[in-house]
Amino acid sequence: MDQFNKSICFRRSEPVYRQIGDHFRQAILSGQLACGTKLPAVQELSHQFQTSVFTIQTALAGLVVEGLLDRKPRVGTIVRGSSSRLTSVGIYFSRNFWDDAEMGFYHALCGALQADLNEQNVRTQLWFDTRPESEMTSPFPPLLQAVQKREIQAVIAPLVSQPDLIWLPAIAPATALLTDADLPNRVNFNLLQMLRESLKQLQVQGCRSVGIICTIESTSKTIEGQGGCCMSFYDKFVEVAKELGLETRDAWIRSPEEYSWHKESYGYEEFLKLWDQDEHPEGLLVYPDIAARGALTALVARGVSVPKDLKLAVHINDRKPYPCPVPVTQVISRVEAVSEALISMVRMQLSGQKVCPIILPFTMRDHKSSLSGLKRARSVGQSLSDSPDRSKGDRNKPLKRSMVR
Repeated sequence: MDQFNKSICFRRSEPVYRQIGDHFRQAILSGQLACGTKLPAVQELSHQFQTSVFTIQTALAGLVVEGLLDRKPRVGTIVRGSSSRLTSVGIYFSRNFWDDAEMGFYHALCGALQADLNEQNVRTQLWFDTRPESEMTSPFPPLLQAVQKREIQAVIAPLVSQPDLIWLPAIAPATALLTDADLPNRVNFNLLQMLRESLKQLQVQGCRSVGIICTIESTSKTIEGQGGCCMSFYDKFVEVAKELGLETRDAWIRSPEEYSWHKESYGYEEFLKLWDQDEHPEGLLVYPDIAARGALTALVARGVSVPKDLKLAVHINDRKPYPCPVPVTQVISRVEAVSEALISMVRMQLSGQKVCPIILPFTMRDHKSSLSGLKRARSVGQSLSDSPDRSKGDRNKPLKRSMVR
């Protein structure tokens, strides 16, 4: 150990604690310091390196954060042997979404990530990038500083903008992004599976024609088509409908030309435009959940009967469900699955594994299950209204205190 420590030659241009940290890091990663090796006490190391105890503690603290060292009470500092242990993560969002009621998915995902990482004894830091988009082509300074100081090992980015993709994938030893960009370290939902299974469910209900209301911009998202070529999301919708023998028309494909910030209003307005046409489809897919809420409101306003007048397949976020007054096919995305995939992605990178995109499926719940749920809810409501304790003469009386806890 003495011979190893004396091999370092300090440079004046860089802080001593950082040079000592780099020195030990290289020795651990190269195998020169084997897993399980116990380091001398900080007082002894300070004497050997001819520096202060504080400098040694600062250098070793960074390696503990990276997972290279373990510090155990009454035992000492032990070499772990690699940085595969996840101990600290930065969670980065390209905007502050807390005041936006339509960003419920990201509210839920942020909470799930923090809860999952906390349960795994991983420290987290959270950042919201509020810079103008024109400045986002360079790394977010607070995040970059945390990486450089080795306060975090990995970055998880559940919400990214296009400029972020220039620098985010390479900023840290491990990064995981929720995006449809062509990156190996991405997590995304399987939109092709969603299209196929949703339209199949509508076909099973007897639909011969289908439409879609969706907030994905008409030119922004591509899906692999036949022969490996990429095609737009809406062209793929048409292709899948054709494969199933379902008719669709351009007028029944309701898509925005650019990003819609008000998805619920968009869903409401586009349903009205669709239903006010001389002819409309027998089945309709609405994605995502915020647009589906608006479409359901418009449907009720127009007095459309489901499934008599229209068969529906709508997206639902399992952590942010909404009341659905009609029997529909539910296209469910699991927030917990996204959290698990993002954490798994950074763990694989830290352990040296080759990573590839993680594409998550949607869960489908057919309209019969939805109808059963509605019947159960209605029967419960009916039984409460007909309860002998709440006869017609008593219904206007307040409930007993014990019943309204």
